[in-house]
Amino acid sequence: LSDEALAREVLEALLVDETQFFRDAALFEALRARTLPELLRLRGPSGVQVWSAGSSTGQEAYSVAMLLRELGVEPGGPTRVAALDV
Repeated sequence: LSDEALAREVLEALLVDETQFFRDAALFEALRARTLPELLRLRGPSGVQVWSAGSSTGQEAYSVAMLLRELGVEPGGPTRVAALDV
């Protein structure tokens, strides 16, 4: 393979071809029920920072923000949600 063809293959392997709110239901349920409450308990007023990698147009990051609001935490201030995609 040429360097360009190899780079294209690697990029395609890294990309997610879909984006949607609560894309992986089991993952988001674990975040809602266990992970976020525990992180919030441990971090207290210093808040948490969540990084949503591979977010395409951002629905996954918005989903995390919705979960935080459901848990009574307003994103912003010490609690932040960031999203990134290629």
